[in-house]
Amino acid sequence: MGRDTKWLVTRRADAHPLIVTLGYPASVIDLFRVAGIYSTGHEGINSCYTDVRTSVGLARLIEGGVSSMADIEAAETALQALMWHERIDVIVPGFKYRQGELVSYARCEEPRSELAFELLQPCQPFDGIYATEEVVIEDHRVASSSYPGSTIVGLDFGTAIREYLPLTPAHAAAISSLPLHMGVPAYFSDSRVEPFLEKRGLSGEFYAAIRHEWDQATSVVPDVEFSVSLPPLVSIVLDRAASRDSIPQSIRELREELAAVRAEMSRLSEGLRFRPYSQAQVESRCRELRESFQAVVAASRKPQRPLTLTLLQVYSTIKSPLNFLLKHLNPEYRSEDPRILANRTTTGKMFSKLLATDSMYSLVSHFLTSAEVRAVEGSVRSQRTSQGRPGG
Repeated sequence: MGRDTKWLVTRRADAHPLIVTLGYPASVIDLFRVAGIYSTGHEGINSCYTDVRTSVGLARLIEGGVSSMADIEAAETALQALMWHERIDVIVPGFKYRQGELVSYARCEEPRSELAFELLQPCQPFDGIYATEEVVIEDHRVASSSYPGSTIVGLDFGTAIREYLPLTPAHAAAISSLPLHMGVPAYFSDSRVEPFLEKRGLSGEFYAAIRHEWDQATSVVPDVEFSVSLPPLVSIVLDRAASRDSIPQSIRELREELAAVRAEMSRLSEGLRFRPYSQAQVESRCRELRESFQAVVAASRKPQRPLTLTLLQVYSTIKSPLNFLLKHLNPEYRSEDPRILANRTTTGKMFSKLLATDSMYSLVSHFLTSAEVRAVEGSVRSQRTSQGRPGG
């Protein structure tokens, strides 16, 4: 039925429906028969959902064929899922069908390359098809559906598969709402699926902080030759790779290094939930973490030299070294050096080094072809125009 999720259904399922797998193990569930969820299968697991488009975007960053900024953002989304989580469930659009004696599920997904499947392997990936309708196929056409408002009835079977998601907003809505019911974060890139930004906890708080500061920092550079600005995680993996072929290894190594970050996020989250803190203490701790996260990008722009001062340096710069040291021991002390704030957490300390990447010009010109750069620039320009913003 679907990993470890236990569903309450209205009637018994078919004994042996055919489940087509592609790249990963796959599970199916007839949402049109679900009466409730007994257990989600995500309890106590650092898991998340993503969609096919997300892994396709990451593969294009490596294999080539980047056609828009959406591909780069999809790659960034995939990297978030890979770096923050231990398990990834990929939601595949699809519907259940009966064709004579055959009972199976149509997979209505964008094609994934072998690399797209391979890249998510560190997170025990699993495909899931959550059918919102059951149709009957006769003479290669959709003859009827369990869903009264189905828009694919009358269509050729192949057309129904290719166009299913855009033609079926109810299915897109079901995909969008599934993470909320399961209580886990989701990393969606398909524009037809509503983004789900909840349930990301401290890792989401951290990413939102560094993304905001990163975008502000990179926006000050004028577009002398091109106007492509890469997001932070993509920049990190490209900075560590020698070529496109070596990006997968760069991703694997970064994920291994960030095991300490995932452990810290889990530990901090558990501490906030289960330690006997007052609400005021919880709020104070969250403010401290936010200050650490918000200082990371600024810290990455500082020279990477030790923060500690020798006793001689202390005496030469201030009259009272005792007062200087006491301030650093005082929890209310606020340093002007962002590295001190960033270093409050293992996460902040690691990323203040990781985000000290090569220049955007070097990364973009080395890894993207001229055609890809033009395509990305064109997509950004079109988006700005549609939003009524000045081009550039």
